[in-house]
Amino acid sequence: MNENMDQYYLFCPSSMSEHDESYTYGFKERLENLYGQLTQYLEREKEQGRRLTYCKAFFSDLQNQHQDFLDSTLYQQYLQTCDLTLVEQPPIDGSKITLLVKTSDEEKDYIFQSLRLTDEEAKGQSSYLQTMLLFNHYIKGLEARGLNLRDHCVRTWIYVADIDVNYDGVVRARNDIFRRYGLTADTHYIASTGIGGYSQTRHATVAIDFLTVPSVQPSQLYYLQALDHLNPTHEYGVAFERGTRLTLPNKRCILSPERRVSTVMATCCTLAT
Repeated sequence: MNENMDQYYLFCPSSMSEHDESYTYGFKERLENLYGQLTQYLEREKEQGRRLTYCKAFFSDLQNQHQDFLDSTLYQQYLQTCDLTLVEQPPIDGSKITLLVKTSDEEKDYIFQSLRLTDEEAKGQSSYLQTMLLFNHYIKGLEARGLNLRDHCVRTWIYVADIDVNYDGVVRARNDIFRRYGLTADTHYIASTGIGGYSQTRHATVAIDFLTVPSVQPSQLYYLQALDHLNPTHEYGVAFERGTRLTLPNKRCILSPERRVSTVMATCCTLAT
């Protein structure tokens, strides 16, 4: 019998070229198409003992598509109850929306948070201040749970609008936050990706996803630092490691946030990342 493991699958709306020219295949129709695909997929996964745990949805125009997405059966029935990332990174094939879905046979031992600013919070604020505000929201939530950034956060994904312009402010804010909470080149950094992407908030230039493991102990964390022939990241003025390996008792190895993964990719879409 094959051992169960985490599964990842990439969904994009099926081609509708078979329809006549009078057929309207807009964003709502694409959402319905994805709903049908995901329903069939999750039925098959249920037979293998796996359930939906995470989805990253890539949009072509998130600000204008966001409400239709929230109103959709796809979101209402499936995606609002799982860990979810929404980001504007237009799929190369023009499909307007693509889903990267994770199913798993294990209970969650981590907290995933996708934090976004409101328009009131973001308006008129630099990328530096927006990054600081998002980290402060996250840290306050940690403290309410009796957790802290240094010991329990193992991964962040930072999405930056107009990244060529705004990334410098993100880097400076992350450096300042990490330094304040004891994450330095002399202690450790966490894995922290910065990549181009937009949120649903019109004036936001920064959005961040956080991965927290409440039960983690220092001896269970292994930071994937630069190889000998590469400079440490702090020499470039940035504060992160290239990855985090986490091993918990009676659990499979986590390569943050994925465990051992069997990945099945749909053939119809390539993502711009």
